[in-house]
Amino acid sequence: MTAETPSTRLADSTLRKLLILDLNGTLLYRSPHVSRARSYQRHNLRPVHPRPYMSSFVSYLFHPHTLQWLDTMIWSSAQPHSVADMVGKCFGDSQASLLAIWARDTLGLSQAQYSQKSQTTKDLSKPWAFFQEAHPGIPLRHHSALSTILVDDSPRKARMQPWNHLCVREYTSILRRIDIAVAARAQGRSNDVVEEVRGKKRKRDKMRQARMESTQEYIPPPPNPTTRPNDFEAVHTEIHPPLLPEGVFAPNDQYYDSVLLAVIGILEAMKLESNVSGWMKSGGLLQVPPTPDAARTSAEGSTNKRQRFSPGDILPSLDVPPPPASSSYIPDSVGEGGESEDPSTHDSSKPLWYENPTVFAYWISRGIGALDDLGIPIENGVKL
Repeated sequence: MTAETPSTRLADSTLRKLLILDLNGTLLYRSPHVSRARSYQRHNLRPVHPRPYMSSFVSYLFHPHTLQWLDTMIWSSAQPHSVADMVGKCFGDSQASLLAIWARDTLGLSQAQYSQKSQTTKDLSKPWAFFQEAHPGIPLRHHSALSTILVDDSPRKARMQPWNHLCVREYTSILRRIDIAVAARAQGRSNDVVEEVRGKKRKRDKMRQARMESTQEYIPPPPNPTTRPNDFEAVHTEIHPPLLPEGVFAPNDQYYDSVLLAVIGILEAMKLESNVSGWMKSGGLLQVPPTPDAARTSAEGSTNKRQRFSPGDILPSLDVPPPPASSSYIPDSVGEGGESEDPSTHDSSKPLWYENPTVFAYWISRGIGALDDLGIPIENGVKL
């Protein structure tokens, strides 16, 4: 297996990498369908809300320097009309720089599976074979487990090649509401948004209490840190701890979802690795530099325009143990031929990379530095 071969550090980025991006839950959140009775379109498209820092992420992917070593494609399990809409909302005119855009019709589903919500798998051998054949307007590329990274919020979809999968936190309605609340706060409109969140929670609590009191004597439950928090501040603190110090972003900006900034940082590290799957399996994702000097130095030793931060600088008040030398953020059990077994066998006691505050903060810092080096503005892009 390729993942068993250790990755070595390359002197330059001559080994091209292939980035395969999922859409819904990874790059964006899609709101529920509106009433079909109100729709005048052939397809009733759902509203699309790109993840924060999407414009900066796109600018990074298609910067001339990045294009020298990175190929990027879209692979979504959504139907083609939905994929076209999502890609347009996220990439705009830059979608012309994507190597390919694949939708549900590329997953080898039966007619019944295609029209239903069914579990899908993204077998990376398909794009590897595709890019080695001649196709109009698409350059020939030789990619493999050595050079490919699939960014997707679903481990199950990556079960064929688990060590080429970068799992990201799903961008959900809750995270979207938090980002909206942060944007509203920055514009002096936080009270209305916060009260809306609190009001919905109070309404749910009253309905739940009424149902319980109608059947038995109601006993208020004891406080439980795993229950949904009662207000915006608690929700915000639970999901988005203040990872970065004042001044890294614009005022009030450090609390937006920052997964895409972290992905940029990870890509910067991967570009000089000889074996992506080997790097992932050996725990490269969690082996962040332990010293401030190491964290402030980019992969190519470039001079930064903005101060970089090590995990210790970013999280001075958190008592976080150092990450283990190796960790599986995807299923541990791998069967013959490189296929992983049921993802539910993954040890849930092992944190995902973005659940480790030190690791997550480091990759965000690395991503910020990469954008600075390329002169790309860091814009959250969240609109009310």
